[in-house]
Amino acid sequence: MNDYAAAANLTPPSVRTSRFGANAVAIGAAALARYRLTRPALPLTDSGVAVAEAEEPA
Repeated sequence: MNDYAAAANLTPPSVRTSRFGANAVAIGAAALARYRLTRPALPLTDSGVAVAEAEEPA
């Protein structure tokens, strides 16, 4: 990375490891699954966009 940064006349970025280490991908996937299961359910269209239900006038 130092070579690429020098070629671009930039300082090299600081790189740090994940605090979860080798389990980072599994932790992220579990968090996404939990979010998908516990969020409020919204009706979706075929395109995957949430649809707001319109109330009919009385």
